[in-house]
Parts: sequence; structure tokens; C-alpha cells
Amino acid sequence: MARVLLQSLTKRFTDVLAVDAVDLEVQDKELLVLVGPSGCGKSTLLRMIAGLEDATSGQITIGGRLVNRVASKDRNIAMVFQNYALYPHMNVYRNMAFSLQMRKVPREECDRRVRITAQILGIEDLLLRRPAQLSGGQRQRVALGRAIVRDPEVFLLDEPLSNLDARLRVTMRSELVKLHRHLRATMIYVTHDQVEAMTMGDRLVVMRDGRIQQVDTPRVVYETPANRFVGEFIGSPPMNILEGQIVQLQTGWEFVVGRLHIQLANEFQEACQQRVNQPVHLGIRPEDLHLSKPGDSAPTEVRLSCEVSVVQLLGSDSLVELDCQGTAVMARVDARRACRMGEMIDVSFSVERLHLFDAATGQRL
Repeated sequence: MARVLLQSLTKRFTDVLAVDAVDLEVQDKELLVLVGPSGCGKSTLLRMIAGLEDATSGQITIGGRLVNRVASKDRNIAMVFQNYALYPHMNVYRNMAFSLQMRKVPREECDRRVRITAQILGIEDLLLRRPAQLSGGQRQRVALGRAIVRDPEVFLLDEPLSNLDARLRVTMRSELVKLHRHLRATMIYVTHDQVEAMTMGDRLVVMRDGRIQQVDTPRVVYETPANRFVGEFIGSPPMNILEGQIVQLQTGWEFVVGRLHIQLANEFQEACQQRVNQPVHLGIRPEDLHLSKPGDSAPTEVRLSCEVSVVQLLGSDSLVELDCQGTAVMARVDARRACRMGEMIDVSFSVERLHLFDAATGQRL
């Protein structure tokens, strides 16, 4: 089993704490995505698993074997880098075969592995070309092929698509997911792109400042963020965050920010009782706001009259920045409904789609 277990893993560079006591279990045959902003420690974590960085403290177990003091070449892992790291003087065949030759794999077996892998990746006709003669997507496939031929226990991928153009990245995301399903291998994938993370991972690990913020499936992370940071980071455009306070009424509770009053659902009762007249942060995703007509709002929906400030056309959708009684929010709406700057429109959202966060800690209430 290629299960990876990290226990209290810490990495410190002199006075900088890059990874802070991370506990994480990667299941066998899982595609796990480490996602977070630049400098959050995700690449450092991957490099410690690979053996390219020594852990300050903690343990790394791969396939039931403690590997803290095992050299990188003996950990039976393969890593795909952001810059591909192909040998420019070797053709594709030799680039893919090099690691096998260094391990003294018999020539016939080496040739068999290279050609089968090239067939899987669709690069059979590129084997005699050098890297300079390849496109970015082709180089990426060669880098993947060089890792696959080794038949490792774990694949480590460090932002492998970041050098590709937007259209090719979409294609390669799909190819990587298919490849994972075909190989049935354990993969740990690092990216700062939350769209990549959402579309590829069996589970996401959201990181910030060297610490894990949340570990769960993409849908759970999106629909139930553990804290304000996760709510804002996962999702495009980011979640609207309103900073106000809870006010108690005879009929329930309201969230108040400036002149904007939002009636809260009963599911927030416990959180509201403990935070009456105290600051809290309310989150609502732009895609949960929709344009409404008079009389079409459901009983569980909040209806607001807003002024259109900015319209950004994305094709099928439009991002509309709204001024709701002095509070700015972003809505994602159907582009077929033309909105004009300065126009007054009504938007509605379900109170069940709201998120409450503690103002001091940012944790979900």
C-alpha cells in the first residue's frame, strides 16, 4: 500500500516557520491536492515527502516505512516539477529511460516500459525529438512519462501546469485525472489555482501560513468552509464577506451592517444567542445571489434592492458589483440579462446559503 502518513511534520528555516506541525494521511490510490496561496508551505511539504528537504521535526511514513533518514532516490517516489527539468541534449526516449538506466534495469525491460508509457501518454511519435522541438504540453507529457516509467509508490506533482496557457491547462487537467484513474496510483498534487484543486482532487488540503485549514472533498470544502479564509479562497469569484453584528428581535435574529438588515435562519439560533450585539462576519457566494422580479421570492429568501456599480462580462455569465444600501457585494448572473451601470435591480438569496464566521478567529459558526 502506498499510504503516506505525516505526523507533526515541521520545517523551520532559521527564524521562518514554513510548515507547522502538520498531521495528514494520504490514502492509497488517492489524488490529494495541496492548495493555498504562495508562501503557505505546500511546496515545502511536498519537498519533505520527496526527501529534497529535511524535516526539522515530525515523521514521514510511506507505505508503512519511516523515511525521514532515507535518501530521496531510495523512497520509491517520482516527482514532476514546474519547469519539467528535461535534459536538453537527450531525445524524449533517453529522457524517459535515463532513470531506469541509472538503476541498471535490463535494456529490454527499459524499452518495454518507455514504449508502453509513451503509448499511454500519446507521445509515441515524439520519442526521437529533443525537448527544444516540443510544445509546452508535449514537454509536460514527457516529464510525466519519465515519472511513470519508474513505477513509483507515490507521484508528487509540484504545480506542473503553471507554465501552460489557459486552454492547454484545461486539457491537461482532464488528462491528469484520466491518467490517475488508469494508473491507480497515489498522487499528491500542489497548486495555488483553486480551480485546478476543485476539478482534480479526490480531497483538498487547504493551507495557510504553514498550517492546514481544512481537509475534505471539494464539495464539502466549497459548501461548508471551516473558516473565513477557506470560504474566500475556494470559489471564483471569492465569497462576499460582510462585517456586521447580530441583533435580537422578537421574531428572531438579524444581521446588521450599516443600513442593511438580513433576517437569519433558525439554524443559526445557537450561534446568534451567544453573539447578540457582537461583531460577526457573514458570507454569501456570488453565485447564490440571483436577479428577481416582484413577487417571485420564496419565503426563505432575502430580497434586496441594489444599484449596479460595475458589470464584467465573462461570456455566459456576468460579474455584477452591486451597492446594496451602502454595502458592496458581487453577484454572478446570467449574461443574457443585460445590466447597466447605475441601474436599480432586485437580487434575492436563500438564508440557507449564508455562512457565519467568528469575527475574532474567523472560524465557522
